[in-house]
Amino acid sequence: MKETEFTFLELQQIYAEFVERYSTKDFKLTKDDLMTDQEVAELFGISEKTLDRCRKKGEIKFFRLGSKNYYLRSLLFLDILKRYND
Repeated sequence: MKETEFTFLELQQIYAEFVERYSTKDFKLTKDDLMTDQEVAELFGISEKTLDRCRKKGEIKFFRLGSKNYYLRSLLFLDILKRYND
């Protein structure tokens, strides 16, 4: 798998976009806002088992619909920012 690294400036930009988009009361979620286990694992260059461990430790937020896990893209990046800023 391809390993992905984010610079501090890229993470700041992601955070700024999150704040701008979700600070209004009338925002709407789209399909592009949701990510699956496979997409998240691919994005960060980790296995789905590693992703499972992160979920169990409570390091990232997710929700379950049926038997599938989904992640809000913006919250996922905020969780990553929080983890690396601590």
